[in-house]
Amino acid sequence: MSVTLNKVSRTFDEYTAVEDIDLHVREGEIVGLLGTSGCGKSTLLRAISGLDKGYEGTILLDGNEKEGVQESTGFIFQEPRLLPWLTVGENIAIGLKGKKKEEVKLVIDKILKNVGLEGKEAFYPRQLSGGMAQRVAIARSLVTNPKLLLLDEPFSALDAFTKMQLQDLLLTIWKEIKTTMILVSHDIDEAVYLCDRIVVLSGQPGHIQKVITVKEERPRQRSSSELARLKGEILSHLNLQ
Repeated sequence: MSVTLNKVSRTFDEYTAVEDIDLHVREGEIVGLLGTSGCGKSTLLRAISGLDKGYEGTILLDGNEKEGVQESTGFIFQEPRLLPWLTVGENIAIGLKGKKKEEVKLVIDKILKNVGLEGKEAFYPRQLSGGMAQRVAIARSLVTNPKLLLLDEPFSALDAFTKMQLQDLLLTIWKEIKTTMILVSHDIDEAVYLCDRIVVLSGQPGHIQKVITVKEERPRQRSSSELARLKGEILSHLNLQ
């Protein structure tokens, strides 16, 4: 699914969070929204998702102006947001209402295997580590085969090693299904490792400072000199170097 933003702005009372954002995300692309706190990254993501309808300008999905939350859009938040009284399988099955019990079980078994949680469908959220809970959140967002996946700092609450594992998991899933992804991040290393393009936002109200293309082919090496160079370029655009 392609995503196009034309002159998108969002004002809360008298405070403007983002202003005149023009951006086109191609089908199957991973695009990062990167910048310091308060520049409107999550505000843009909520507008694209349909959770926030108070923006100005237009947002097009596959060339059509969207109306509210779309079934073809998945969302992964910073916290897993699992329902504690439901099992892992039941949390994932929320998006499968209307399907036969046998079909639901097949889908859940497959998606749990894909995220490395095979055999954990009867566990409750309290029995999971933070990384496992976020894997369930990823599974829940993917179970409906979304054409667009929006990620709002999905790994920021995790330790460094778990974060890297889930970044690699995300790329493995993307390689299989080629879902368009828009990722909000404060982590420059994460952005250059995961994304095809990085939209650097700055200011208050937020505006696009620079769009950087990551040309290094996948699989990427986290320690590569090219990714280090891009990190330095981004820091320079954010006046942090």
